[in-house]
Amino acid sequence: MVKNSSCRLAALNLAMIFWGMAVLLFPGSEAFRACYVIMITAVLVLSIFWKRKDYIRPYSYLVLSFLVFVWMRYLLNLFFNTDVISVGNGINAVNLSHTAVYLGTAANVICMVSILMEGSRFWERVPLFESRKRMVIPGYAEGILVVCALGFFALFLLDSVRKISVINAHDYLAVSENIMVQGYRYFSFGKYFILLWILFGSYRDRFFWGSTILMLAGVGYLMRGARGYAIMYIFMWLLFFSFRHRIKWSWMIILGMGLVYLANFILSYRLGWSVASGFRDVMVSTLNSQGASVEPVFGSVVFREEIRREFGLLEIFTRNDFGMVVDRVRGTGFESGGFGSSFFAEAYFMGFPLGMVFTVLAGVCTGILECACRAVKKGGSAEYAQMLLFMTLPNLIYLGRSSLKDFIFKTIITVIILWTLQSVAGHSCRGSRQEGVL
Repeated sequence: MVKNSSCRLAALNLAMIFWGMAVLLFPGSEAFRACYVIMITAVLVLSIFWKRKDYIRPYSYLVLSFLVFVWMRYLLNLFFNTDVISVGNGINAVNLSHTAVYLGTAANVICMVSILMEGSRFWERVPLFESRKRMVIPGYAEGILVVCALGFFALFLLDSVRKISVINAHDYLAVSENIMVQGYRYFSFGKYFILLWILFGSYRDRFFWGSTILMLAGVGYLMRGARGYAIMYIFMWLLFFSFRHRIKWSWMIILGMGLVYLANFILSYRLGWSVASGFRDVMVSTLNSQGASVEPVFGSVVFREEIRREFGLLEIFTRNDFGMVVDRVRGTGFESGGFGSSFFAEAYFMGFPLGMVFTVLAGVCTGILECACRAVKKGGSAEYAQMLLFMTLPNLIYLGRSSLKDFIFKTIITVIILWTLQSVAGHSCRGSRQEGVL
């Protein structure tokens, strides 16, 4: 059985899918497109707060990723008359409407699947979320893992401090692909030690403190002019913080505005000049730049056949240059850099039914994380649920501008790893009076 509130939200998303089909009957009408953009936005935002007080959760991050990375330019176009697509061929009202309807439909499908999974109380029937059978290491080993992680993070921060002088003395775009990425391995090694602590530690608050350490270490990315990684870890920390403390709406508004200003500051810092000034310009300019992932989606929708001549269907799993191919095919004229890729662009490129399968899988994976979040908030240890959230949330937050496989494969692999650990722990603990804790 599915809760009535979840059924209503799912039905509302389904109604938006049919409304999108109606919009396609008048693809050249900017009025129809504007109405559709407003309605999709309203439904997605409403679905976060519908009979819910816990608005900080995986589903909210899904909606936020979609709104910021691929939908924001449609909103800005309505209220500030900014361009949805800034460069390239094929920019006309019909193609803009087709892209909007595809994006809205894909978002509706993902949200609908996630809502139905969470509303069915699937999380109450998953032994993984309730199991206490775990393999743990001694306290001194936990301390070693944390010290090693802090050591690598210290190296990463020290290297990032040195990169400040590089940014101040050179053109960021000229060095970003070589010098600036040097030192990333320190952060990666530190994160691996934190993950080992998360998986095999017994300290109850390690999830909160692990996310705190990652968030603080992420400052090093800001020093290098990289915003995405740091902001991902801020939002991950926010979820684990919300498990401990209730966060008021006023603080969320302040945090949101602060992150927009931070993103604008980092962009100005790495380019060497002020990108925007004044509240309105900062907000519009920053959100417009963050919404640039709609460009590869537009290219995939409009130039799909042309892209397929240069990019094989199954190469989506073996190559990492899909975004560059899209930029070249649609005539952006970029010699380097570009808009990157997007889950939604690659899903459309895959076509039906493969693209739809991955879209549904994204909803299933989000629903699993929603179930894990509910298991944590229900009370008890929910160790495996917190592990799942810790290891996959950054990929969900970045869904709008990541590849087709990142979030889905990461979630599936993580579930397999955790289930394997649970099975091994259960087998090892058979006959023990303790509840599976070694």
